[in-house]
Amino acid sequence: MDRKSNPHPQRNGSEPESPERAALEALVETVVGAAYEVSNVLGAGFLERLYSRALIEELQLRGIPVRQNEIRTDNRAWLLQPT
Repeated sequence: MDRKSNPHPQRNGSEPESPERAALEALVETVVGAAYEVSNVLGAGFLERLYSRALIEELQLRGIPVRQNEIRTDNRAWLLQPT
């Protein structure tokens, strides 16, 4: 029996895919592809900051506008040191 698999099956089997869902699935596919590309090119062993910057660059190269989310923390390591 020759079966052709559908890479994008429809939800519930019979309902046509909405334009919003199709756009979302295309976006997800692009983002996941970008993440795999960064992982394959860089490999393991770098700091998270490098992967984050590389992913931002890769997403921008693929036409997805992104900006870096900056999280500022207060360095209070001095509170943990014995007096």
